[in-house]
Amino acid sequence: MKHRIAIWAALGFLIACCWVAYTFLLPPDQLLVSLRKPVVQAFEFVSLPLAFAVRRFPIHFWWVPLINAVTYGAIGLMFELLRRSSRPRLAA
Repeated sequence: MKHRIAIWAALGFLIACCWVAYTFLLPPDQLLVSLRKPVVQAFEFVSLPLAFAVRRFPIHFWWVPLINAVTYGAIGLMFELLRRSSRPRLAA
């Protein structure tokens, strides 16, 4: 179970790193236009739950991958606990 939660956290970290790289690679004028597209916003909110908080509180770019990793780790923990509790138990 620990390995799966670590995989969830690593996935969250990598996704957030991709978003940070995306924002650094695009020129500012193209970035503002692309981030306002509905498809990009939907993908942002699904893959980066922190995006809801970033709109109200300023967060440094380098904190985003760490916070996203913790968020994905918590989501992974919930899924693993649900998966573990939904398994049928064999009677002895």
